[in-house]
Amino acid sequence: MVAAIVSSPVYADARGRAQVGSLIEAISSRLPASDAKRFDAALDVANVGESWVERDYERYVEEPMGAAARDESARAGQALAWTDRQISDNLAATRRWAETARETPHNRYLDHAAGEVAGGAQESYGALKGAIRHGLGMLGETVDLAKFAHQFSTDRDFRNLVIGAASVYASEAIEDPAKLPRDLRHAAVGAWNTWKAGLEQAIREGKEHEYLGNAKGAAAVEIIATFVPTTKLTKLARVAAVADAGEELAPTAGRTLSSLERRQAGALSETLAELVQDARRVQGKGGLEADGANLMFHGLAGVKRSQGALGALVDELRRSSNLDGLLQSGALSPKELAHLARSDVSLFDGQVSFHAALDAAIGKRELTSLKNHEVGAIGEALVSYELAAKGYRDLVPIQNNSGHGIDLAGINPETNRWEIFEVKASVQGIARRQGGDPEDFLTVRLNRAASERGLEQGLWAPQNMWEEQAQAMAARIIEETRDRTTGKLDIKANWARVNIDRDPATGAITGTPEIEKGMTPAERRHERSLCNENAPPARSPADAEHPDHAMHQQIKGKVEEPDRHVGRSFDAISERMTASLLVLAKDNGLTQVDHVGLSRQANGVEAAQKVFVVQGWPTSFSVMYAGMPTVQAAHTPVEQSHQQLEAINARLAQEQLQQSTLAQTQTPPQPGPQMTMT
Repeated sequence: MVAAIVSSPVYADARGRAQVGSLIEAISSRLPASDAKRFDAALDVANVGESWVERDYERYVEEPMGAAARDESARAGQALAWTDRQISDNLAATRRWAETARETPHNRYLDHAAGEVAGGAQESYGALKGAIRHGLGMLGETVDLAKFAHQFSTDRDFRNLVIGAASVYASEAIEDPAKLPRDLRHAAVGAWNTWKAGLEQAIREGKEHEYLGNAKGAAAVEIIATFVPTTKLTKLARVAAVADAGEELAPTAGRTLSSLERRQAGALSETLAELVQDARRVQGKGGLEADGANLMFHGLAGVKRSQGALGALVDELRRSSNLDGLLQSGALSPKELAHLARSDVSLFDGQVSFHAALDAAIGKRELTSLKNHEVGAIGEALVSYELAAKGYRDLVPIQNNSGHGIDLAGINPETNRWEIFEVKASVQGIARRQGGDPEDFLTVRLNRAASERGLEQGLWAPQNMWEEQAQAMAARIIEETRDRTTGKLDIKANWARVNIDRDPATGAITGTPEIEKGMTPAERRHERSLCNENAPPARSPADAEHPDHAMHQQIKGKVEEPDRHVGRSFDAISERMTASLLVLAKDNGLTQVDHVGLSRQANGVEAAQKVFVVQGWPTSFSVMYAGMPTVQAAHTPVEQSHQQLEAINARLAQEQLQQSTLAQTQTPPQPGPQMTMT
């Protein structure tokens, strides 16, 4: 049949191809589900759908679909906390739905949307019901519909994968004539947006499981079955069946997966490999299409992560030259990116660099909204990548899942000596300076990680460590570095500080690790004494003779105002704040400070996260201002700020001298007496 259609003179003509869809719909809708499945597979193999689609994704899936994808992506990887009773009730509800939906579908979202678009025409409702029956029939040939809807409701990773795959398939075969008329296709999209808005509202109210458990997950499956092109429905069902993380989705009769495929959950099946290829192409288009493809990668990574097969997924994507798609999607966490860098830094030699992958993982989140453990993971990822790029080998964090232990250990390629790294990161510009005795903590932590007692207690057992080989690596380091006579470990300790920020022009994450030798308390005291002896004390702007005294007093007065209102005196914090803001003002070209203010709450970020100095009225066209993290301003030592101020003043004086010299060299000679020779 497909061969006859393709070879027909009608199909060779553009106007004829536009009418072929009606013929395909008429044939497919009258076939039993099993035959319709074979027919649609043959159409897909012949690329019939591709030849008469109109690639107009925005008009078909529209902006709300992209917004839905981005919203799901932001929450990817978070499992729903369902009780056994809730799971049981949901499965029972979806089972009842599956028994009747394929014969007498009733979907209030689709009914309402179709009524608005089609004006209640009976033939429109008939077409819509037919599309639902046909779509569910196609899905039901490959998966158990009840289990499919149940897992869609209860497993966010699975749901992300299905929604993302549906979006990818829709973007590859838009305006499929074998589907609904255009007005009802838009009704399906409208129904999807209504369903998604309800889910978002339920999430905000903390009622996500109730919403999805009330057969709403099944409703979403029906909607998806109406807007995914007919030629892609079987593929979507196979994706769900192959990727299933727990239950057996394939129905008892007519299973299409081999037992080998089901056993090897970690392997990337032919179905998923093809989806990844499709998603990679769609990803390259950018915009809304890329949102759907990224969501698919989030869901796929989440499913594989839950199966303990994320490493296998990375390997297979690399072999098929599709790893860049996963990296670009932001589906991997900073910890996972750090693991990849330590394992094989060349993974980031493709189109997506390590820093681009890290940007994608963090997304557009405000850095100040990140939790401490997230900031720490980003800092450790940046240090891991830098060391791996320098050729350090056997890099591994010797930490348990609580984050206790040694942040990073590895062998220096130049000295062939073991080194350990304590990493401190901040998004406030105040990454912690050295403290403690590195010789003590590295010995204690290595022994604790390697000891049999730690293994027995479970805290340092392989399954409770971020990398399972960490316990064995700790024992190896001790064995290779211990002095047989003294018992001391010959390991170089390092301290790495990472101040994380965003590039103001591009928004990209920045943060170059500052790595220095770990020093004992005695060594740090000695270094400070040498610095104090060699460096003249910085002049204080509090002195009346200081050139910045006037601005210092302006800022001090503004800082004192809120203190007075709450009955608090000007204290050490106020003094540090004043000194920090003076440096901020001078470094940003302000010549006076008329206002000092704190940031307001906005976009989920708490108030007072930043402090600002302002020159002029805030509403004035010529206003100038500069800001910095409040915590940094309040905690930077006064002496450090004074030294920074002197450096800024020296730089400004040098710039002024250079400008003066340049002006003199460019000044034309003054006219004077002239001599003419004849």
